[in-house]
Amino acid sequence: MALTNMDKLKIAKTIMKTYRRNLLDLITGIRKGTKILRTLNCTYASTGKARQKELWEELLNKKYDGKDPIQYSSKWRQAVRAVQESGMKLNSEQQITIFLANYENKIKDWVKITQKVLCSHKQTLTEIIDDFVSEFCHKKGKKSNNLAHVSQKDSKHKIVKLKYLKNKPN
Repeated sequence: MALTNMDKLKIAKTIMKTYRRNLLDLITGIRKGTKILRTLNCTYASTGKARQKELWEELLNKKYDGKDPIQYSSKWRQAVRAVQESGMKLNSEQQITIFLANYENKIKDWVKITQKVLCSHKQTLTEIIDDFVSEFCHKKGKKSNNLAHVSQKDSKHKIVKLKYLKNKPN
């Protein structure tokens, strides 16, 4: 089995991150790159799991502070990407749940309305984030450049949300 360029990069990255004398002793004498890769993966798998746990906790604790919604949503997406790149799988429903849970302390009303809309209409995470940014960007005195184009689907969501707000029991 030949190593791909990606495998070679993984080996080099792992060696550079964990360079110690005992590491060299561990792989000295092994001639096949695939065996080196397997040995390193087995040896440092626990480090990978610890990193996954750390990234997961960071994502769960990334609470909205009430400041710039664009900056916050960008940092939140970076945290999701980091969790996924560490090997954990997050489907879109899990991401939506985590995203809404991170806002419950600051903007409970928006979260409740969004959850009710989600019960009747399927939305993607991107649509929810765009709705969040458009809802709170004007309150912070910023323009939302990524929402300049409102699609038909987005406008339908806004209509459903407005109907809900009008019929909302007090």
